[in-house]
Amino acid sequence: TIPLAKDLPFAKNADFNAGVRETDYSTSGSVTTWKFGATWSPVQDIRFRATRSLDIRAPNLGELFNTGVVGTGNTFDPGAPGGGQTYFLKSVTQGSTALQPERAYTTGIGFVFEPRFIPGFTMSVDYYDIDVRDAVSSLATTTILQQCFAVEKYCNLIERDPVTGLVDLLTNEPQNISGQQE
Repeated sequence: TIPLAKDLPFAKNADFNAGVRETDYSTSGSVTTWKFGATWSPVQDIRFRATRSLDIRAPNLGELFNTGVVGTGNTFDPGAPGGGQTYFLKSVTQGSTALQPERAYTTGIGFVFEPRFIPGFTMSVDYYDIDVRDAVSSLATTTILQQCFAVEKYCNLIERDPVTGLVDLLTNEPQNISGQQE
């Protein structure tokens, strides 16, 4: 934290803070995260604050190393012979060591009101925006079957019987999807 002003007519208090961290994961490599922010109190009773950061979440052990859980379910297969069928198919859910850490670009702004004329009262209001990129997620079996027509990598998760054309096995593993906004 670096103090910028104290007990001035326009600032009872103002400061700047920042940090950076380098993290090295054995499976997904190195990631640099950072944060910077500032606070400003024009008078003793009110404090404004703002931050911007790059945060990460590394894949957990299950997402990386799950050896596989087999399941079955009655599922609609749009790629089945004859224009699609609903039938009982087998799927396996497993981990993936190809996962990369999720990245979240976070912006937060807010203020704190602590009026001296109401002892013990504190009110804070905050706004935040989080843009997650490379989010780790597993897709539903039906989503993989439907997306195979649009995204080739999903077809690689599907093994079809060469005689019947029906799914023998669908492999579902977590992957880095494009992201989400909150």
